[in-house]
Amino acid sequence: MNIQVKTKICAVSLALLAGCGGGGGSSSVTSDDTPAAAVSYAGLTDELTDLQTKYTGATRASLSDINSAANATYTGVVAGTVGGDGLAGELTVNADFGAGTATASATNFVHEVDGAYAGTLTDPIADIQPSATVGSPQFTANLEGDLTNGGNTHATTIALDGDFVSDGTDPVAGITGFADGLVDGEFFSGDFAAEK
Repeated sequence: MNIQVKTKICAVSLALLAGCGGGGGSSSVTSDDTPAAAVSYAGLTDELTDLQTKYTGATRASLSDINSAANATYTGVVAGTVGGDGLAGELTVNADFGAGTATASATNFVHEVDGAYAGTLTDPIADIQPSATVGSPQFTANLEGDLTNGGNTHATTIALDGDFVSDGTDPVAGITGFADGLVDGEFFSGDFAAEK
């Protein structure tokens, strides 16, 4: 089978998955709180690395950039280490620039060793600070919730501190920053990045 035929088969398969609610890297949680395995730790950390590479050295949004921005949804990854092992999840931020607030959530977490974690971390009142000076974050969120794996529940809090950054065209194309917190009493330290 030649490469062109394989490519067409893959494209059709992806289209069928998308039509059925599959594909796109997202997963669902079954009724017994066991996550469906659709994302991987390596996939999530690769996506975070790609986003960080894209926005390294990017221009930080100005006060006027943020104040004139249209509301937007950002998707990306939050990842870090807990007890020496990696933990990563899918991040969504819905920014309401006019109100200076956002909702933030992270789900589909995967542990480097233990595999998929069920549960969602949320912050319904994340903060947007257009006038934050350099060195102070323009976006802050405090994600909280329980993550479960192997019959164990892990109370989790992850704070996000970051800035809105440009992709060269859109001055608020992405958000990048640091992520720190606690997972079942153990320190979590890492990064996050998301884009429109």
